[in-house]
Amino acid sequence: MLLSFPARAAAALTARMERKRFSGEREELSAVKTDVAEQRKAEALKDAVYRISLAANGAEDMQKLFYEIDMIVGTLLSADVFTIALFSSATNRVSYQYYRNITNLHRQPSATENRLIHHVLSTGVSFIAVPESVNTAKGDTPIGELLTRDWLGVPLRAKGVTFGVIAIQNQGGTRYGEEERNILEFVSTQIAMSINRKRAENDLRASEEKFSKIFSSNPYPLMLVSFEDGTISDVNESMLQTTGYERNEMIGRSVMELDLICNEEDRRRLRQIVRTEGAIRNAECWFRKKSGILGLAMLSAEIVSFNGKTSILSVAKDIAEQKQAEDRIKSSLHEKEVLLREVHHRVKNNLQVVSSLLNLQSRSVTDERMLEFLKESRSRVKSMAMIHEMLYQSADLSHVDFADYLRNLALSLMRTYGGGDVALDVHVGDVQLGIDTAIPCGLIVNELITNSLKYAFTESGTDVPRRNCITVTMEETPAGDLLLAVGDNGIGIPVGVNVDTSATLGLRLVGILTTQINGTLILDRSSGTTFRILFPGG
Repeated sequence: MLLSFPARAAAALTARMERKRFSGEREELSAVKTDVAEQRKAEALKDAVYRISLAANGAEDMQKLFYEIDMIVGTLLSADVFTIALFSSATNRVSYQYYRNITNLHRQPSATENRLIHHVLSTGVSFIAVPESVNTAKGDTPIGELLTRDWLGVPLRAKGVTFGVIAIQNQGGTRYGEEERNILEFVSTQIAMSINRKRAENDLRASEEKFSKIFSSNPYPLMLVSFEDGTISDVNESMLQTTGYERNEMIGRSVMELDLICNEEDRRRLRQIVRTEGAIRNAECWFRKKSGILGLAMLSAEIVSFNGKTSILSVAKDIAEQKQAEDRIKSSLHEKEVLLREVHHRVKNNLQVVSSLLNLQSRSVTDERMLEFLKESRSRVKSMAMIHEMLYQSADLSHVDFADYLRNLALSLMRTYGGGDVALDVHVGDVQLGIDTAIPCGLIVNELITNSLKYAFTESGTDVPRRNCITVTMEETPAGDLLLAVGDNGIGIPVGVNVDTSATLGLRLVGILTTQINGTLILDRSSGTTFRILFPGG
């Protein structure tokens, strides 16, 4: 019921008396009010943290999350301007992801650089800036911003790394102090976790989308299989075309059930490799298509984590046609190799026939000079025949083992010219020459050894005993060229003899053959006679 004016006056007087009577309890009541206020603040903070967590889980994108955080922080602190800036280590730049002021509730992020934010990022420490202190600071201050209102910024940190700043400003009235900083720091921990988690989710989603595009458009057959039970969770179009299955015939079924890898030994071997090594690299295995036709595949696989599950990503390429092509190439190469060996064998036989004809011809010749010509020609033919014989017997039809060839050639010449009292010293490294270089080099050595055996050890004009020796060496120079040297310790070639203008065919032939292999001939008369020929290797 309504009270009359006197009644209201009486009630007021009674209330004043009551307050006076209980004035001794004012301090206790004030303490209770303080406790209630602190409790409400704690509850507000707890509610804010809870709402931020919900926002992080429910926000569809980062901008929506930032907006939700802005609204939640606004319930705790006076924030007429709200900014979120994030630092990217990839670009080494600060991006202002979210900006809102009192005149524009949801504006695009500001591109304006803020030195206060850079200061908090660089120090990793919260900072309160007020106009009275910042505007009167000297020009060398690291802040250097002109303020019209209080500014509060706290770092956003995750795993000990500062990756951003959350900053607020007001239009006046409420001043920022330690209490406001503590509140924003408390909330920023949850905000940092939420932003970092959301960024990770976005990165993961982008990565999975990229993977999905690559997976579906890859020209090679791909399959994603559960690591636990072998259930197929995804295949691309190329896999369907290779196996002949429809998508719904493969998804949800196991590799064993479809009998894709049809050989039990292959299945056991591949399973063991992927479980012990975590990956398979280019393993051949037989697989069965839907039609029952077998195919040969080159399989590679890797253990991956996709959609929170451990799976095996495999790529398989049908190499049946490739194998057939390789077999045809190998067969063709083998046929060509057999043919080339037969060519070398027949050339060798023909040269031996020529050598035999020269030998038969020499039996009917009585002129000593003519006999010598036939003997030299036969020696040259034999030197060429030996190369074709070695190529016929060699595993490599394109190169001659020149060390072995020179030893055989030198011994053959010693037998032909009766060099029993002459020591032969051959030092040749692991030198492989093609036939186009080996034949000229063989003829050069043939001529020079023959010349030494015929003329170097006549002992005319000297009574000094010596050990007759012929030396043949070949080595590779630091520049990659080859140096062939044939020498003897005999009486030495006469000073007036010139290789290019010599009356003898043998020495002129040495000069011609040296030019043929693009070599340079150096004649050394310092101790006996040594011919050195430098020519390109390879």
